[in-house]
Amino acid sequence: MKLYILADRLKRSVDEVLKAANKLKLDVNSSEQKLTHDQVIELTKYFTEKRRFLFFILLWNYLLGFLSAFLALFSRRGYLYGLISGLTIFSLFAFSDFNSNQPEENIVDPIANEIVIEDNDTGVTDLEPLEDISFTDEAPTTSTTTTSTTTTTTSTTTTSTTSTTSTTTTTVAPTTTSTTTTSTTTTVYVDDESPTWPDKTLRIVNPTETYFEVLWEPAEDNINVAGYYFYLDGVLKGEYIRENDNNSIFLDALTSGTSYTLEIVAYDDNGNLSTDNPIMTVTTTSPTTTTTTTTTLPPTDLIVNGSFENYDGDPVASNAAVFFTNSSFPGWTNQNLDESGDRPIEIWESGHNGVASVEGTHHLELNSNGLSSIYQDVSVSPGDEISWSFWHRGRSGTDTVGFYLGAPGSEVEIGQYSTQYTWTEYSGTYTVPDGVTTLRVRFKDINSAMQNSLGHLMDNIKIINNY
Repeated sequence: MKLYILADRLKRSVDEVLKAANKLKLDVNSSEQKLTHDQVIELTKYFTEKRRFLFFILLWNYLLGFLSAFLALFSRRGYLYGLISGLTIFSLFAFSDFNSNQPEENIVDPIANEIVIEDNDTGVTDLEPLEDISFTDEAPTTSTTTTSTTTTTTSTTTTSTTSTTSTTTTTVAPTTTSTTTTSTTTTVYVDDESPTWPDKTLRIVNPTETYFEVLWEPAEDNINVAGYYFYLDGVLKGEYIRENDNNSIFLDALTSGTSYTLEIVAYDDNGNLSTDNPIMTVTTTSPTTTTTTTTTLPPTDLIVNGSFENYDGDPVASNAAVFFTNSSFPGWTNQNLDESGDRPIEIWESGHNGVASVEGTHHLELNSNGLSSIYQDVSVSPGDEISWSFWHRGRSGTDTVGFYLGAPGSEVEIGQYSTQYTWTEYSGTYTVPDGVTTLRVRFKDINSAMQNSLGHLMDNIKIINNY
């Protein structure tokens, strides 16, 4: 709203409004300047409060009128008469006229949607009765007239009497009161105008699978466009708080290859929303389809009968040990230390000689009636990642076992592991070399405390292929 429009609605001159803006330290310099919403409110409040100040001056004038009437009549008729008369006159003017002319504030004009604030300036002039006092005698008559005048702003009473006879006639003129009322209307502007779109052009740039950028032309408002809301398929997706007219925003977290209905809604400082908004359909890009078939296998234990629970034959008795041929014991083959021939496999029941199994109810003694080497072959592929582990315990003292992995006949020592009377787990990783499709897992006696036929208790052997 421009300043000269506000001055017209406030019933004030442009100069008065400019002076008020300067007094309120508002940045207003000309009648053509467009005022902000806050500046309109500040100027309206200023002139409203000024009218209230004039109202209190009016009330003070009424009180002075009462005192003037009381003093004038008291001096002539006595205290009681003056008091009663003063109260009567005050009641007539100070309450009847005052109440009937009180300012009516904040009257709402429902048609113009404006707040109207009215103040009444009332000027009162009381004319003191004129007294004609005549003195008559049978002799030649001498007449003297005395005039007493009272105003509401200054209360002064003057009385003068001259008497030449004993007979007096007094005439009191009627009281005359003149009242002038001035009504002033102040208008406070309420912004209910919505922003409009002079240009509803939209541009979509840099679209991807999950976001796109929106560029738009600015909306207009009678006071100020505060920002914009962005809706996709009727759902609020983003907000742009206006600081300039850059008018660019990214809308992200979208679904690829999907069409969205985009609508932009402008709003002003008073929360008014635009209508007839820019609308368009936007589609995110679709991903490039590449078909790749990958078979992923879960980690797999390649070892058969790693806890030595399965065998062909009668169950091993409690607290006993039994020898099995290689053919009757799945998975494993036991050989002489020099690998020149097969040897029997010796299996202990858990608890035999006071040794409990780690896994299940059975475990192996590697040296069965002599120094031994046991192995098992498993299928692998070059590059497979192998996680290995096994449990080892010395039988009669410190036993040292060697662990080997590799193609059959070309195994490589992974390490030598020495253990006394406590079960101990050993573990590590191994990558299958190029050209190897069969991996031999082998354990050999390196040294045993009792030599030859005693040593190396083993259990829960695992070869995990992580692929």
